[in-house]
Amino acid sequence: KLKLLGLTDAQVKEIERSGKAKDKVTIYAPTGGIVVERNATEGMYVQTGTRIYSIADLSKLWIYLDAYETDLPWIRYGQKVEFSTKAIPGKTFAGKISFISPIVDEATRTTKVRVTVDNSKGLLKPGLFVDGIVRASIYGAGKVMDASLEGKYIGPMHPEIVQDSPGKCPICGMDLVPAEELGYLTHPEDVLEPLVIPKSAPLLTGTRAVVYVKAPETSRYELREISLGPLAGDFYIVEGGLDEGELVVSSGAFKIDADLQIRGKKSMMNPEDSIEMKGHAGHNM
Repeated sequence: KLKLLGLTDAQVKEIERSGKAKDKVTIYAPTGGIVVERNATEGMYVQTGTRIYSIADLSKLWIYLDAYETDLPWIRYGQKVEFSTKAIPGKTFAGKISFISPIVDEATRTTKVRVTVDNSKGLLKPGLFVDGIVRASIYGAGKVMDASLEGKYIGPMHPEIVQDSPGKCPICGMDLVPAEELGYLTHPEDVLEPLVIPKSAPLLTGTRAVVYVKAPETSRYELREISLGPLAGDFYIVEGGLDEGELVVSSGAFKIDADLQIRGKKSMMNPEDSIEMKGHAGHNM
């Protein structure tokens, strides 16, 4: 019964040895950590189940980041995240993605991404605002590549656990899973690097994307419809319509297009040349 009340084996043995009851007894917390809330004061009457203190283990923290829906193609479980906080200027911290919410917030168009962080030095505090960056190497038609994970197995709930062979996670006991099952490309030699253009190059109509491409051996630029993939930072991945080495207008394409629209030529809003207008009989236009 004494053990159920929170006394340790050593305390019970001391009572048995002395054979005397004590008017004061030390109750040890079942887990280590930092007192984050005190609910009782000295002399206060407490009953079974009364919360006296709230204790939190802050040696590991969860950080929640908001990822825009356009960034989701590049985010993977287990990726390294670098982040900073204005509360500790000049210092960069790192953690690993341990959960990606399957839901997009309709108001903000963002998804919650949870990052597990080692806080053994105690520098980070719950409630701080942070800014995070995820860097991804992209191959093929927008595939995330990490060659360092080739042949590796990762803990499905603890991304910090990475091993060379199958087994159990030493923290939760779940089976480790191959990195490839988490969406990583680990063999880049068989996949071409993606063709990209600056995000300022294409003109977007809502249903299609066009660019102005330099015509070979001339100083003219031609309108061309292309197929775009996801946006990766400051670049769009091109899935079709352009070849490597072709020159495109990366800045000022809208001015070129506006001039062509005024002249009734082929443009973003005019896929074909406009028919030249003619005046009525007896009138010049």
